[in-house]
Amino acid sequence: MSNKTKSIISVILLIPIVFFVTIWFRALENPERDPFLLGSNIIYVGYIITLLGIPIPFLFSIEKSTKTKLKIWGLAISLLSAPFIYSLGFSLASYGGDGFIAIGAWMVYFPIMFLIGLIILIIGFVKKEKAK
Repeated sequence: MSNKTKSIISVILLIPIVFFVTIWFRALENPERDPFLLGSNIIYVGYIITLLGIPIPFLFSIEKSTKTKLKIWGLAISLLSAPFIYSLGFSLASYGGDGFIAIGAWMVYFPIMFLIGLIILIIGFVKKEKAK
């Protein structure tokens, strides 16, 4: 895949991500007010951000060394875990009927996902390249 094609696909994916991240931050800032264009479906915005964000590191890691792939995916996991865990916590809370489930999910799952991404990123920095 050429660099031009990667850039075009990345820009096409980045536009809706910016839109949904803006909605997500507006909902975090003032949860009582209905977010722009979503009403009560703010729970699903984190899933949408994650699903739109996964192809971008995939595109950037094509035809790269293992060390570079580890760096890209470590950073992607660390950044994309926040909206995913946010939505997962609210989904579990609405399913369970108690808001403390969301807080528990955030306290357990976010540090785990962030540490997984951080460990992959650190491995990408310290891994030695094989001599050809």
